[in-house]
Amino acid sequence: MNEKRTGRERFDALVARLRMHNVKHGFVAPSNHRGRRNARATLSCLMLIVTELAEAAQEVRRGIPATDTFAVELADAFLRLLDLADAHGIDLIRASEIKMTLNENRPRRHGGKVL
Repeated sequence: MNEKRTGRERFDALVARLRMHNVKHGFVAPSNHRGRRNARATLSCLMLIVTELAEAAQEVRRGIPATDTFAVELADAFLRLLDLADAHGIDLIRASEIKMTLNENRPRRHGGKVL
């Protein structure tokens, strides 16, 4: 059945599942999910995302970024990002589409960035 769902349906189902998990495990009150974040909580959530990415970077430093551990750390960061966006009522798919349109209209290596 999951194979027949669109990417958007799968994404929305993952956000709903994450929301239910957070409620079940006491990370948020069931009646107060959206809008629960104040500036301090938002900053804490952002730092948790950074921490997960730092753990993924540590796997790269070990020279084994193709491991399951690397994937799990990226997934941790992704789930925390989904939770933060959901708490603020942000549609990450739509925001990503808007951002990609902006990026596609920028000149090559804008801002003098070097890769």
